[in-house]
This record gives sequence, structure tokens and C-alpha cells, in this order.
Amino acid sequence: MSFARGSPKEGNSPVEQSYSAVVDGVYDGAHGRYAVARSPVLDDLPITFSVDPSTKVWSENREPSPGECVVITDITKKRQGWRANAARFVRPEDKEAKL
Repeated sequence: MSFARGSPKEGNSPVEQSYSAVVDGVYDGAHGRYAVARSPVLDDLPITFSVDPSTKVWSENREPSPGECVVITDITKKRQGWRANAARFVRPEDKEAKL
């Protein structure tokens, strides 16, 4: 897996890029449960992603906890900030994931 450099803030196209990030927390929202994560590669901007099983964004069997490392992909800008449309835990085979 390739982890890209660059930032949505800089205008790079991160749609097909994967980024390692650390979960800040998991919350209840109007549209279901979601997590907030930050990546130093993305200038520590808050990136949200759904952990609600009905959305199929989060591809794991359990929710992440604060401090856990995740891989976020397919990042888009929404009115309320940046959103990852796919997320999972970092695995040992993600050799380039350096947090």
C-alpha cells in the first residue's frame, strides 16, 4: 500500500490516496456513529468517517478507540470538513504506515 504525501488543503487530489491517521474519538451524530482522526501528513486536519455498519465506510468488526491507528481513503470535502469514505485499522502489512 502506498501512503501519499500532500494535503487536501494544498489542493492535491487525495481521492485514490491512502493515509495513516490516529483516532481522536468516536461520537454519536445525527446520521449515526462516526470517528474523528488526524494525520500529520494531512496537517493534522480533523477527518471524519462513519463507523455505522449500515454505511460500509468502516470495514472492521469493531469500532476504533481513541489512539488507534487507521488507514483512511477516498477523502472528500464536505460543508462541515473533510470526510474519509473508506477506513480500516492499520495492519502489519502496511509497511509504509509510519505514525
